[in-house]
Amino acid sequence: MTPTFRSLIFPCAVSGVNLVLPPLEDQIADFLDGRTHGESLLHALYDHVLDEPIPEPMRGLLSSEQANEAPGLGRN
Repeated sequence: MTPTFRSLIFPCAVSGVNLVLPPLEDQIADFLDGRTHGESLLHALYDHVLDEPIPEPMRGLLSSEQANEAPGLGRN
């Protein structure tokens, strides 16, 4: 019994041309075999993370004021 799953890769249209990306399994195999650099694979796997908000504690670490005050992270 094969479980159903939603593909992470969607067809896209550019200038009226329908470009269909290969299935995720093929992209993984192509990357592991060295046929691609894995850009489309990384987008398929991780693009959803780009929509997540940055947590406030992490924003504090990334701010320039905090980086300059933290020992070893900025100018002392």
